[in-house]
Amino acid sequence: ARMGANRNRIAGSETLIDYIATNGTAAMVGRSSDGHIAEYDLSACGPRGEHYVNIPGIGLTPGLYTLSMQVRPRGGHWLRLQLLDSANDGAVGNYELSQMTTSFSAVGRGSKVNATITKAGEWSDLSLTCVFTQRTAQVIIQLLGEHGTNGFVASEESLVIRAIQLEDGGSVTS
Repeated sequence: ARMGANRNRIAGSETLIDYIATNGTAAMVGRSSDGHIAEYDLSACGPRGEHYVNIPGIGLTPGLYTLSMQVRPRGGHWLRLQLLDSANDGAVGNYELSQMTTSFSAVGRGSKVNATITKAGEWSDLSLTCVFTQRTAQVIIQLLGEHGTNGFVASEESLVIRAIQLEDGGSVTS
């Protein structure tokens, strides 16, 4: 995790498995490399419903933030990212990896700013930027079904995720 002005607000992003919350319809498994987790397999599981994991309780100062990560398809091509503060205000971004398209919208009184997707070899770089007005936030990473549906019976929808960061400001640092 980065330190300084653009530090990663997701503490221990290399050990995310230790404090990630799930609703029972998604599994997130870390792949270890030299003692720390470099990648996560996110897979839908279970009956019809939404398939997501939640990174809760992220402390911050109100302002502009950017969530970023790298994603590689492994049986799924649709992903939804949600940035929500403790008042449930924020932004939602939908990403279609095979066509490299994205859409985004504000949630509640949230201020939407931007969502991006770019290709980086076999990985896609995703980002979602919004303004938070509260001091606590959460990140929701949700698998979507065929054609971007959010309520589906799990089959083989899965993605590999790495480099998860939530940074101050409207841009991503590497």
